[in-house]
Amino acid sequence: AAVRHDKYSDFGSTTNPKYSFRYQPFKQLVVRGAYSEGFRAPSLYELYAPRSTTFTQGYYNDPVLCAGGVVQPGGNAGRDCQQQFLNNGGGNTELAPEKARNMTLGFVYQPVNNLSMGLDFWWIHISNQIQAFPESTVFDDPNTYADRYVRAADGSIANIVTGNANLGIVKTSGVDVTLDYRFPNTPYGQFGLGMTGTYVTRYDFQNIIDGPYTDKVGDFQGDGVISRWKHVLTGTWALGDTRASITNRFTSGYNDYDRTTNARVASYALWDMSVGHTFDKVLDIDAGVRNMFDRNPPFSNQAYNFQSGYDPRYADPLGRPLPGRLNLVVSRQTDLQLEGAEVFPSLDAAVVRAEQWAKEQGVNEVMLIGGAQLYAQGLAQADRLYLTRVALSPDGDAWFPEIDTAQWALVSDTENAAVDDKPAYNFEVWERV
Repeated sequence: AAVRHDKYSDFGSTTNPKYSFRYQPFKQLVVRGAYSEGFRAPSLYELYAPRSTTFTQGYYNDPVLCAGGVVQPGGNAGRDCQQQFLNNGGGNTELAPEKARNMTLGFVYQPVNNLSMGLDFWWIHISNQIQAFPESTVFDDPNTYADRYVRAADGSIANIVTGNANLGIVKTSGVDVTLDYRFPNTPYGQFGLGMTGTYVTRYDFQNIIDGPYTDKVGDFQGDGVISRWKHVLTGTWALGDTRASITNRFTSGYNDYDRTTNARVASYALWDMSVGHTFDKVLDIDAGVRNMFDRNPPFSNQAYNFQSGYDPRYADPLGRPLPGRLNLVVSRQTDLQLEGAEVFPSLDAAVVRAEQWAKEQGVNEVMLIGGAQLYAQGLAQADRLYLTRVALSPDGDAWFPEIDTAQWALVSDTENAAVDDKPAYNFEVWERV
């Protein structure tokens, strides 16, 4: 057993216990379990993050001027219907601490020396969760959250107000699985196989205190996806001072944002490989390839995070990063982490970092790659455009911004004819006048 006591000048004192047990009925089996309580005070960033305004992640209708998707008197479809509105968010000095209860129960079974198997069930209950107030909730219930709308003189939405807030309860449970096997030694080296996996049985959460619960497992939600199953499977080999491994990273699919156009987002599996060698026990050299088959993320029709065609919170959009490249991602998701990339909350911050890196590396061109809102923001800073204009007219609501020919000149236009079922396209280069 253990007890932790904390005292905060802003949030008072809290005492949180932990109880655990371990029972070994015989040599090959260990049964274990634990119960604990948790307390997390808001971070300085969650309390005092400066207010900033960016676009909403999703597309919405103005509940007054485009109620039900129908333009109302005084409304404008291009301004009020299926738009990304400005969203003002940031810190909140009125935040209360998060509280949690956790319980685990499981076992480890080792029938032979070179085989170990584990199974652990877990339950987690979190109250007063601290997150950005969901933009979707503001638009889903405009009467309750009318005070979160700021309107211009003509009645249109100037911006909505979200920011950090204490939301409702999260109740989640699942099971963790582990497997480790070492094959008998062979003249060709030592082989091994390991696997860790997590199966989520439920993830029920409330967007607001005392609100209804939503089951998030295997279903698209604006603040991310909780996959039913994830695993990491690794095969290893070692012979003397040389070693190698191959790893499979798998995530199960889920229901997409708009199921009328794409019901399911496919499961996602990547393969990584690494090799290494130890020289005279004083120098280790290791090299690896992530996503060695260069697999693209599965298609999703969501348009959150200013990106469409895939969900960067579910799948790694970088594939295999090209050598000598700095990869920057713009996202409102403050805890987003992508291996091989740096994440920034705004395009301006990303541009500052890109320009700094370009000077250090002697690079004379920084590239911006979509989506539509980033193109609209970045057009004012660009001095060259590379456009592929395809001879198609697909339905959609995300387009490259209009080019003002008074400010831009077409300096190159390469035509490519249609081939079989592939449409014709032009590759254009524009430069600022």
